[in-house]
Amino acid sequence: MSLNKKNQAVIAQTGHVSRREYVERRTTGLRSMGYALFFSRRRTLRRDGEVVDYYTDWYSAPLFALVLGIALLCVADAYLTLELIARGGSELNPFMAYLLGKGLYVFVAVKMALTAGAVVILTLHQRFAFFLNIRAVHVLLVTFIGYGVLIAYELNLLGEHWPFD
Repeated sequence: MSLNKKNQAVIAQTGHVSRREYVERRTTGLRSMGYALFFSRRRTLRRDGEVVDYYTDWYSAPLFALVLGIALLCVADAYLTLELIARGGSELNPFMAYLLGKGLYVFVAVKMALTAGAVVILTLHQRFAFFLNIRAVHVLLVTFIGYGVLIAYELNLLGEHWPFD
Protein backbone atom coordinates (compact mmCIF):
# COMPACT_ATOMS: atom_id res chain seq x y z
CA MET A 1 0.00 0.00 0.00
CA SER A 2 1.44 3.35 -0.98
CA LEU A 3 1.11 6.18 1.49
CA ASN A 4 0.65 9.80 0.58
CA LYS A 5 2.47 12.63 2.37
CA LYS A 6 -0.33 13.32 4.86
CA ASN A 7 -0.43 9.67 5.96
CA GLN A 8 3.36 9.58 6.24
CA ALA A 9 3.18 12.63 8.54
CA VAL A 10 0.58 10.91 10.73
CA ILE A 11 2.77 7.81 10.99
CA ALA A 12 5.80 9.97 11.91
CA GLN A 13 3.85 11.59 14.76
CA THR A 14 1.95 8.61 16.16
CA GLY A 15 3.81 5.55 14.91
CA HIS A 16 0.72 4.15 13.18
CA VAL A 17 -2.28 5.15 11.10
CA SER A 18 -5.66 4.60 12.69
CA ARG A 19 -8.85 4.56 10.67
CA ARG A 20 -9.84 7.99 11.94
CA GLU A 21 -6.50 9.57 11.14
CA TYR A 22 -6.08 7.93 7.74
CA VAL A 23 -6.47 10.41 4.90
CA GLU A 24 -8.70 9.35 2.03
CA ARG A 25 -6.51 7.99 -0.77
CA ARG A 26 -9.18 7.93 -3.45
CA THR A 27 -9.19 11.22 -5.28
CA THR A 28 -10.84 12.27 -8.46
CA GLY A 29 -8.75 13.44 -11.32
CA LEU A 30 -8.04 12.83 -14.96
CA ARG A 31 -6.73 9.35 -14.30
CA SER A 32 -9.84 8.23 -12.42
CA MET A 33 -12.16 9.86 -14.96
CA GLY A 34 -10.29 8.16 -17.81
CA TYR A 35 -10.52 4.82 -16.02
CA ALA A 36 -14.25 5.29 -15.46
CA LEU A 37 -14.72 6.21 -19.10
CA PHE A 38 -12.91 3.20 -20.58
CA PHE A 39 -13.15 0.53 -17.88
CA SER A 40 -16.50 1.18 -16.26
CA ARG A 41 -18.36 -1.72 -14.73
CA ARG A 42 -21.85 -0.49 -13.95
CA ARG A 43 -24.02 -1.76 -16.79
CA THR A 44 -27.14 -2.58 -14.80
CA LEU A 45 -28.77 -1.45 -11.58
CA ARG A 46 -26.89 -1.74 -8.29
CA ARG A 47 -29.74 -2.03 -5.79
CA ASP A 48 -32.92 -4.06 -5.79
CA GLY A 49 -35.12 -0.96 -5.41
CA GLU A 50 -33.82 0.59 -8.64
CA VAL A 51 -36.23 -0.86 -11.15
CA VAL A 52 -36.28 1.84 -13.83
CA ASP A 53 -34.61 5.02 -12.68
CA TYR A 54 -30.88 4.34 -12.49
CA TYR A 55 -27.69 5.52 -14.14
CA THR A 56 -25.16 3.30 -15.84
CA ASP A 57 -21.49 3.81 -16.65
CA TRP A 58 -21.60 1.75 -19.80
CA TYR A 59 -23.75 2.40 -22.85
CA SER A 60 -24.65 -0.23 -25.41
CA ALA A 61 -23.57 -0.28 -29.05
CA PRO A 62 -27.18 0.05 -30.32
CA LEU A 63 -27.65 3.15 -28.18
CA PHE A 64 -24.39 4.59 -29.56
CA ALA A 65 -25.60 3.86 -33.12
CA LEU A 66 -28.93 5.57 -32.34
CA VAL A 67 -27.21 8.68 -30.95
CA LEU A 68 -24.80 8.81 -33.88
CA GLY A 69 -27.72 8.42 -36.28
CA ILE A 70 -29.54 11.36 -34.69
CA ALA A 71 -26.41 13.50 -34.96
CA LEU A 72 -25.93 12.62 -38.64
CA LEU A 73 -29.60 13.23 -39.43
CA CYS A 74 -29.36 16.61 -37.69
CA VAL A 75 -26.45 17.54 -39.94
CA ALA A 76 -28.37 16.33 -42.99
CA ASP A 77 -31.42 18.34 -41.90
CA ALA A 78 -29.35 21.51 -41.55
CA TYR A 79 -27.80 21.00 -44.99
CA LEU A 80 -31.11 20.21 -46.70
CA THR A 81 -32.80 23.14 -44.98
CA LEU A 82 -30.13 25.50 -46.31
CA GLU A 83 -30.41 23.92 -49.76
CA LEU A 84 -34.19 24.43 -49.77
CA ILE A 85 -33.81 28.04 -48.63
CA ALA A 86 -31.27 28.66 -51.40
CA ARG A 87 -33.91 27.40 -53.86
CA GLY A 88 -36.57 29.77 -52.58
CA GLY A 89 -37.99 27.89 -49.60
CA SER A 90 -38.44 29.27 -46.11
CA GLU A 91 -37.83 28.01 -42.59
CA LEU A 92 -41.13 27.15 -40.87
CA ASN A 93 -39.75 27.05 -37.33
CA PRO A 94 -39.85 30.68 -36.09
CA PHE A 95 -36.88 30.24 -33.74
CA MET A 96 -34.72 28.72 -36.48
CA ALA A 97 -35.89 31.42 -38.91
CA TYR A 98 -34.72 34.02 -36.39
CA LEU A 99 -31.34 32.27 -36.15
CA LEU A 100 -31.07 32.18 -39.94
CA GLY A 101 -31.49 35.96 -39.89
CA LYS A 102 -28.51 36.15 -37.52
CA GLY A 103 -26.29 34.24 -39.94
CA LEU A 104 -25.54 30.85 -41.37
CA TYR A 105 -22.95 29.88 -38.73
CA VAL A 106 -25.21 30.93 -35.87
CA PHE A 107 -28.05 28.84 -37.30
CA VAL A 108 -25.92 25.72 -37.71
CA ALA A 109 -24.10 26.11 -34.38
CA VAL A 110 -27.26 26.59 -32.33
CA LYS A 111 -29.10 23.80 -34.16
CA MET A 112 -26.25 21.37 -33.51
CA ALA A 113 -25.78 22.51 -29.90
CA LEU A 114 -29.47 22.16 -29.04
CA THR A 115 -29.69 18.71 -30.60
CA ALA A 116 -26.42 17.53 -29.04
CA GLY A 117 -27.40 18.84 -25.60
CA ALA A 118 -30.78 17.13 -25.68
CA VAL A 119 -29.28 13.87 -26.93
CA VAL A 120 -26.59 13.87 -24.21
CA ILE A 121 -29.15 14.49 -21.46
CA LEU A 122 -31.45 11.77 -22.80
CA THR A 123 -28.54 9.34 -23.17
CA LEU A 124 -27.40 9.91 -19.59
CA HIS A 125 -30.98 9.28 -18.44
CA GLN A 126 -31.62 6.32 -20.76
CA ARG A 127 -32.99 4.16 -17.94
CA PHE A 128 -35.27 6.84 -16.52
CA ALA A 129 -39.00 6.94 -17.08
CA PHE A 130 -40.79 10.18 -17.94
CA PHE A 131 -44.43 11.16 -18.27
CA LEU A 132 -46.46 7.97 -18.83
CA ASN A 133 -43.62 5.59 -17.99
CA ILE A 134 -41.84 6.33 -21.28
CA ARG A 135 -38.09 5.76 -21.05
CA ALA A 136 -35.62 8.30 -22.37
CA VAL A 137 -34.26 5.74 -24.82
CA HIS A 138 -37.73 5.61 -26.39
CA VAL A 139 -37.68 9.38 -26.79
CA LEU A 140 -34.34 9.00 -28.62
CA LEU A 141 -35.86 6.37 -30.89
CA VAL A 142 -38.85 8.59 -31.72
CA THR A 143 -36.44 11.48 -32.38
CA PHE A 144 -34.48 9.31 -34.82
CA ILE A 145 -37.64 8.24 -36.64
CA GLY A 146 -38.89 11.84 -36.72
CA TYR A 147 -35.63 13.04 -38.22
CA GLY A 148 -35.84 10.26 -40.81
CA VAL A 149 -39.34 11.34 -41.84
CA LEU A 150 -38.20 14.99 -41.97
CA ILE A 151 -35.24 14.12 -44.22
CA ALA A 152 -37.52 12.15 -46.54
CA TYR A 153 -39.89 15.14 -46.71
CA GLU A 154 -37.04 17.55 -47.47
CA LEU A 155 -35.68 15.26 -50.19
CA ASN A 156 -39.18 15.08 -51.66
CA LEU A 157 -39.35 18.89 -51.69
CA LEU A 158 -36.05 19.06 -53.51
CA GLY A 159 -37.40 16.83 -56.26
CA GLU A 160 -35.95 13.95 -58.22
CA HIS A 161 -33.27 15.93 -60.09
CA TRP A 162 -31.38 16.92 -56.96
CA PRO A 163 -28.32 17.31 -56.71
CA PHE A 164 -27.84 17.62 -60.48
CA ASP A 165 -29.79 20.86 -61.03
